[in-house]
Amino acid sequence: MSTKCVLDAGCGTGWLFDELSPSEAWQCDLAPPPSRRAGIRSSREDITSMSYPSGTFDVVVSSLVLMWVSELSAALREFHRVAKPGGRLVVALVHPYFAHAGHVVSDGFVINRDLSQEQELSDYFISGVVGPLTYYHRRPETYYNEALLAGWRLTHFLDWFVDMEHYERFAADRRTATRRTGWVPTFTFFVGEKDLSDVDTSGSGDAG
Repeated sequence: MSTKCVLDAGCGTGWLFDELSPSEAWQCDLAPPPSRRAGIRSSREDITSMSYPSGTFDVVVSSLVLMWVSELSAALREFHRVAKPGGRLVVALVHPYFAHAGHVVSDGFVINRDLSQEQELSDYFISGVVGPLTYYHRRPETYYNEALLAGWRLTHFLDWFVDMEHYERFAADRRTATRRTGWVPTFTFFVGEKDLSDVDTSGSGDAG
């Protein structure tokens, strides 16, 4: 499928379009950064109620964003609305079962949180700088089921593990207080597709 029109929804520093070069690149955030290269259209948006016309984007990317969103279902419905029929959604999450759920030990990872319970972590600062925010501990199936209810057909899933041999070479000359492990996944990804016959006629900026 062509990726000629891509939205980075919750773009953060705007790194995605350092890696991708679609013919049309759009990015939004609550405080979008200046474009890091020419041709990127940036706007300030609440991803639960965006101003884009329905059926605008071939691909919507949400990278490490949905853990911070209280209205998860509204965001996934908006992604579906602004995607073209046949469009794709790509979601990356800090792994719901292992983020803030325990700590690395010499021979693995120790869980010290009840993984059956969904929780909120208030007054959270990213890297001790950005915040305060609320981090939502959701079970993985919460994301999948809300995406299905929003109309997405889920097609791919991937858990990503740290390659410790590569990491130790990469980080050999770096100092970090964060310990890494390859025993549990660090990130998880899923992909959804919007049905070709699914045409939203609600107009721009209206999530319904």
